[in-house]
Amino acid sequence: MILQRNFHTDVCAQARAASIIGQTPPSRWDSSSSINEAFEQLRQSLEAYRRDDTKKLLGEDQLSWIQQQIAQSKAAGTKWQVVGQQIILADRMWNIDAAIDSKEAQGDHATAALWREVIMNVTLWDCESIPQCLAASDAPTFRFKDPTAYNRNWYNLDLPVSASTAQMARMVFSLQKYKVPNYFDDWEGYFAARERFLESLSAAEGTAVVYGGDSHNAWASEHFTSQGQTVCGEFDVTSVTSTGNENFIPIVPQEMLEQCFVSGNRDHDEGGSYFGELRYTEQANRGFSLFTLTHDVHHAEFIYVDTIASEEYFPFKCDAFDYSFDELEHRYRMKAGSCTQIPKAKPYEFNGLLPSHLCGCAVGECAHGCRVIETIKEGKEEITPAAGEAGPGSRKPNDFAPLLGALVGMMSVVIVFLYLKVNRLSKTVQRFHSQTDEDLDGDGFL
Repeated sequence: MILQRNFHTDVCAQARAASIIGQTPPSRWDSSSSINEAFEQLRQSLEAYRRDDTKKLLGEDQLSWIQQQIAQSKAAGTKWQVVGQQIILADRMWNIDAAIDSKEAQGDHATAALWREVIMNVTLWDCESIPQCLAASDAPTFRFKDPTAYNRNWYNLDLPVSASTAQMARMVFSLQKYKVPNYFDDWEGYFAARERFLESLSAAEGTAVVYGGDSHNAWASEHFTSQGQTVCGEFDVTSVTSTGNENFIPIVPQEMLEQCFVSGNRDHDEGGSYFGELRYTEQANRGFSLFTLTHDVHHAEFIYVDTIASEEYFPFKCDAFDYSFDELEHRYRMKAGSCTQIPKAKPYEFNGLLPSHLCGCAVGECAHGCRVIETIKEGKEEITPAAGEAGPGSRKPNDFAPLLGALVGMMSVVIVFLYLKVNRLSKTVQRFHSQTDEDLDGDGFL
């Protein structure tokens, strides 16, 4: 794969956005012509960069191979053409306003108002001087939403907004407000290359399915031609242990973060021959995915486990999607499916048990339903599951240990093999030099 790294472009875009807004509060951005013009220039520049036709992720031989494989698969009567690759195919733009509007449209005015308050708090919406505002007695706070193991002591607590938090929030808010591209290390950063890739998949007539990952969060999308014909479905799996956006952007609730992504990538036509629509994302938990393919349905299950901090775990959440031919729309579509819903538990534990300060939070604030029955018992906190909740006895042991042992054994064999090869090569070289010295005449020529 021909891969031109674009990670530093992400960082440059963020730095440029921060320099444009400076200390100007978000409430004044719309009335500032200099800020609006600067962001439009930044957006156009980065759009031109990501649309550069010379940037490639796949070579011509690889594209030709994909086309040949799809043609052969269709000719053989194979139902599904599954393409596995490393990265996210769909765009991942934010749209905070659209996310809030979606809640208003659903009649959930309380959540819409809460999300507005979150943005105004973390960005210090009207604040001209961040240090002065933070020094005030009524300085704003935000609900810390990073469930990562090492942040468990702060999870779901109201923390004061710091200067760095406000600056980061303003930068993130500005990029989505002015629709500035910010993911250049995925297919989103290789617009023309993605067009060529989707063109190669279009011969499957909707039965192509793309698997991806490397974003640490889970996603599901559909891709269409500009005329609305389905090209492929896309399923991107979460990481096994690495943290994702919940760790990078802990300033907004999980549901809000997810809705911002989905709302920002619905009916997202970029003027090319193809466009994608994000149907689903999960922004807080780790796990794995299971795919079941029948002749009629590609069934996907995103399964999340309760902990990555323990050698034992059990699944606590499952989201499913069915990708199949829609008789009414006469094209392939993705719809919500069903899987065994497992009662939720708190994502991360300590010593295999839930700490009491997470068990005692208010209803609706916890992702679990446990009760503390003993605060201290042999140095550990004991819990009992709520009614219908899976308990420690139902945990499935971690299956990675046997695999790790097998890998270590294989590596040992490889190391011994390489040692013997190098030792043999060294002796051969020694014999060669010895023979060469004997063959050289007095003038140094053979």
